[in-house]
Amino acid sequence: MEKDWIIVFTTGSSFEAELVKGMLKENDIDGVIINQRDSSYGVFGEVYVYVYKDFAEKALQLIRETENQ
Repeated sequence: MEKDWIIVFTTGSSFEAELVKGMLKENDIDGVIINQRDSSYGVFGEVYVYVYKDFAEKALQLIRETENQ
């Protein structure tokens, strides 16, 4: 991943990562999902949501607010 992108969310679930990416998109923040899960077994590895560094602070705030609901 390019150096200007920051991980703002890590999970073991592709579905959860897609939900976070969608929530960010609704707030005009583009996200990228990188799936590092093992495709053979599906139980090892993580799924990461990246955003451009200029939007990282806002993205983290939105994620925290969503988790607190």
